[in-house]
Amino acid sequence: MFLKSSISFIEEFFYLLLDKIRKVYLNSNLSVFASSCETFGQIVLESMASGLPIACSNMSSMKEIVQDGCVYFNPLEVKDIKKAIKSLLDSPSNRMQVSSKAYNYAKNFSWEKTSIQTFKFLEEIYEEFN
Repeated sequence: MFLKSSISFIEEFFYLLLDKIRKVYLNSNLSVFASSCETFGQIVLESMASGLPIACSNMSSMKEIVQDGCVYFNPLEVKDIKKAIKSLLDSPSNRMQVSSKAYNYAKNFSWEKTSIQTFKFLEEIYEEFN
């Protein structure tokens, strides 16, 4: 997996050009996703596909996406967020276990599969009302 040997700082990114995103993921130690209302976690999926260990919100659709490939926390509880991040930082074996699972789960997602399912759904709705 893509883990640095030591963790020395935290960096936030609010906007990145597409060509820089992959480089950031590959140079990161872990991903923290703390949204309480995301409908689909594209950032989580990118973290999964990059092989990062993930500390993730237990709200919204994240459990359907990441399954058991992360450490979950309640994003409304600071102590719970801290506990999840600490559990990853303190345990190389835990980081490897969750990142490996998440990486493999990410293989189940593709734009091709998404588009096929979307058009199939739209076709079913069309047929139902015509």
